[in-house]
Amino acid sequence: MGSAKHIASAKVPGRKRGRPPLPPVGTLGMALREARRRRGWGLVEAGKTIGVTFDNLSRYERAIKVPLPSTLDRIRATYTDLDQIIEDTRAFWV
Repeated sequence: MGSAKHIASAKVPGRKRGRPPLPPVGTLGMALREARRRRGWGLVEAGKTIGVTFDNLSRYERAIKVPLPSTLDRIRATYTDLDQIIEDTRAFWV
């Protein structure tokens, strides 16, 4: 498969050796999309606020790509109501 940055979580639950499986597929993505919509933001506006491209934000929301820990920090700063889901996802990178 590709690097850890470009993993389709729906296809390979265990990933690379030594890494735990991701939280249930789409958990972070669904929460991101819902939080963005609650604020009335489009992908471009939310991406600019977080500091990622709208393409990457879309990939996170669709659980096609896993955000890096530094990106998770920026997501947490933007969407403070997603703390637990972000911590569950961060465990993937530890």
